[in-house]
Amino acid sequence: MAARHHLIELTDRLWVRGALHHSLQTVVRLEVGLGDQPDAVKDPYGTGQLQDLADGQRLPAGTRLRSMLDERSGSRLLVIGEPGSGKTTHLLDLAEDQLAKARADETAPVPLVLLLSTWAGAPGGLAAWVCAEARQRYTIDATDMMTWLQAGQVLLLLDGLDEVADRWREACLADVEAFCADTRFSSCGLVITCRTREFRAFDRKVPVTRAVRVLPLSDDQVQQAFASGGPSLTALREAAMQDRVLAELLTTPLMLGVAVLAFARLEPGARLPAGDHRQLLFGLYVRRMLDRVRALRDSADQPGPTRPPKPGETYYHLVWLARLMTRQGQTIFYPDLLTPAWLPDRSPPWPLTRCCASLDVVM
Repeated sequence: MAARHHLIELTDRLWVRGALHHSLQTVVRLEVGLGDQPDAVKDPYGTGQLQDLADGQRLPAGTRLRSMLDERSGSRLLVIGEPGSGKTTHLLDLAEDQLAKARADETAPVPLVLLLSTWAGAPGGLAAWVCAEARQRYTIDATDMMTWLQAGQVLLLLDGLDEVADRWREACLADVEAFCADTRFSSCGLVITCRTREFRAFDRKVPVTRAVRVLPLSDDQVQQAFASGGPSLTALREAAMQDRVLAELLTTPLMLGVAVLAFARLEPGARLPAGDHRQLLFGLYVRRMLDRVRALRDSADQPGPTRPPKPGETYYHLVWLARLMTRQGQTIFYPDLLTPAWLPDRSPPWPLTRCCASLDVVM
C-alpha cells in the first residue's frame, strides 16, 4: 500500500500539478475534440495492413478518454494526432481522472505515465522496460511492478511512440503488440500516443480496443481565442484571415498558445513580419519569455534577492541543458527526472540547483 500511495502522489505532483496544470496549452482554454479512428484498429477477421486513415465520426463534445476505458479492464487505446494537437494533454487529463478513482477505490488501477522517448530496445519486452522505467523514474521495485502489471493494478500511459528513435521504432511497436497479445497482462489497460504521420509509416493496424484522433481546432475556436486576447491580437487575427498557411498553423492548441503569448504585450496594430510564420511566432514567444519579469525564489545557499538572468545567460543554460537531454534521449524536461547521472563531469558550468530554480519551462 505504501508503494501504491507513493506512485499516486508522485504521478500527481510530476504529471498533473507539475505538467498538465502548467501546460502551454492551458493558455488558451479551448475544448480539443476527438474523433473515432477505426481504420487503425486491427480486425482479427480482416487484413492487418493499414489501408487508410480516413476521418471517422466526430465524438460528442466533452468526450474524455476515461469514457473509453471504463467499459472493461484491460482495454487498450491508441491516440493519434498532429504535432501540438493535444495528445499529451488528453493523456494527462486521463491520468488526473484515474488518480481520483485510485484514491477513492483501492482496487482501481493507478496511472503510470512513461515517455517512450527513452525506449532503446528492451530484452524481455515491454513489461521488462516498464519495470525498469518504474524503478528508475518512480523508485518502484521491479518485482512489485511486474506483479501489478499481471494483476491489472496499473494503467499504462505511454506517451510518444513517434519520439522513439527511428532505428528502434518498429521494434518498440512490435513489443507493444506482443504485450497486448500476452495473456499474462490481459487485465492491464494501456493508452499509447503517436503522431499521425509516424503512425502511417508503420503501414499496419494495431491490436487495440479503440483508436481515436485528436481533431484540429475549428475556425470558431480560433476566433474565440483571438477575441479573448483583446486588441493585442488584432494583427495576428488579420494576418490569419489573409494567409491560409498561417491560419492552418494556428489550428493546434500548441501553436495557438505560442501565438497568444507572443502577441500578449505587443502594441495594438503591430504587424507580423513576412517570412516563415512558425519560426517568427516561436521567435516572438522566446523573446517574450526571456524578457518578462520573474520573481525568483531565495535559495538556502544564496539568501536575499536574486537578479533575473540576462537573456544571453538563459540561452546558454538552455543550450547546455538541451545537449544533456539529447544524450539521454529526452524530449521534454521535467526537473524531477534530472539526475546527477546526466552530468558529463563533476564540474558543471553552473550549479544544478540554481538551474532548476532559474529556468521557467513551459511545455
